[in-house]
Amino acid sequence: MKRYGYLYDQLCSFQGLYAACQKALKGHKSNPEAAEFAFNIDREICHLQSELLQSNYHSQPYRYFQIYEPKQRTISVASLATGWCIMP
Repeated sequence: MKRYGYLYDQLCSFQGLYAACQKALKGHKSNPEAAEFAFNIDREICHLQSELLQSNYHSQPYRYFQIYEPKQRTISVASLATGWCIMP
């Protein structure tokens, strides 16, 4: 198996986080949480980057809601500010 090294450095780079945030925001800019995040994107990315580099990042809890079409299901949603931007 081929090993890819130094991926954490690439993940924590401002450019990598910015690209991941842009990808996560695509199609969600009408969401109020996403719009607020996009408005303060530089500050949010710097904060996320510092947490990742200092190894003290903790994800926020998921939000849960029910949908009933076509059958009842529970949906779990990660916060945009944390989950979406570090999972490109």
